[in-house]
Amino acid sequence: MPCNEDRVPARRHLTGGNDSSIRGITLVELLVSIGVLVLLVALLMPALASVRAAARRTQCGNNLKQLALAAQHFHAANETLPTYWGYFPTTGPRRLHGSWIVHLLPFLDQTATHARMAAGPATTITDTSTSVLVTPASPDYKPGYWEDNGGRWETRVIEETDHVGHTWRRTERVWVGPPRTWVPPVGTPPVYETIRTTVQKVEAWEAATLPVLGCAADPSEIPAERMVVWRNRKPWSLSNYQANLHAFVPLRRNAAGSFSLVSNAWQSPLPVAAVRDGLSNVILVAEGMRQCDGSYRFAWWSDHRWQHSHNFGIDWNGVINTYMFQNSPPQAGCNNWRVQGLHGAGLQVAMADGSVRMIEPGISRREVTDPDIDGVQTGHDPRMGKSDGAWDLLLMPRDGKVVAALP
Repeated sequence: MPCNEDRVPARRHLTGGNDSSIRGITLVELLVSIGVLVLLVALLMPALASVRAAARRTQCGNNLKQLALAAQHFHAANETLPTYWGYFPTTGPRRLHGSWIVHLLPFLDQTATHARMAAGPATTITDTSTSVLVTPASPDYKPGYWEDNGGRWETRVIEETDHVGHTWRRTERVWVGPPRTWVPPVGTPPVYETIRTTVQKVEAWEAATLPVLGCAADPSEIPAERMVVWRNRKPWSLSNYQANLHAFVPLRRNAAGSFSLVSNAWQSPLPVAAVRDGLSNVILVAEGMRQCDGSYRFAWWSDHRWQHSHNFGIDWNGVINTYMFQNSPPQAGCNNWRVQGLHGAGLQVAMADGSVRMIEPGISRREVTDPDIDGVQTGHDPRMGKSDGAWDLLLMPRDGKVVAALP
């Protein structure tokens, strides 16, 4: 019996009946644990964001380097840089029209894409209209006309400015003098029926997007791998990279500091020997937002006369310039006469020697306004200074001045 009495309390102890030495986690302890976890996450988030930003900067820099090396390989094969915009070569079966990126395709492991583009214009949409007479005019028919009354038409040049201050010119016919008078027709006019025929062919520009043309740090709504329907109602690839006009095209500069193209400049790309300032002192390609000013920057299209071009150093009016870059602007303030830094620390560029550099926003420049502050609403700066800054010198390949303060 004593032994049995000893066993019963022991069994009760093992079942945990009323033993105060075993208890659960209190609410205070739970809140403290959660607080510690939140604090750890808060401490780790900036580090993770920094790692992500560094990875994106590295990826975009690698793209720049690939483009610069492709340009060097192109030069080794052709003894000149690629044509900035136009035909290369000027004659022969490989003659192809497009941007500098188009001409670099064989040196970016895209020989098949280049060959499809060079296959020729089995790539257009043709609209044909034919008018067929259904009912002839009455014998007394005379068409109506406007009586001039001594007035005349004049052609006037009108300047227009968009939301970010880009100014361009267009012509408009204006009637000068007494108002004209409409003389109505007499009789019954003829009736025609229009027959329209549309022929649509395969478009070679429907090449796959190239990973080397996209920067993950770009905040644009359209991702780099997405194609946008545009010219000829076909999908076109986008690009985050823009080429410096000064490094590709022969230019001359007058005493006042403005630039002009030399004869046949678009079809006379520069050889590396023309970069007299040294390859490490000239910007070849820079980053930019692929969706800017309400338009896109298309990979195959760098004609400066269109918003959708991906060049810098020249505006829509053909004015050659050295406008300062923007440093991570909001999408509403993106100015597509300029390039944009995408990493917050400045503009990442590829130099003509293939090296990749980060240009700081505070670099000296000829332009007076700051495109990130007071210059956002200015497409061009009417108050340009009289002397070149380091930024201007980095764009010009043969100004005779070297910029030494680069990282």
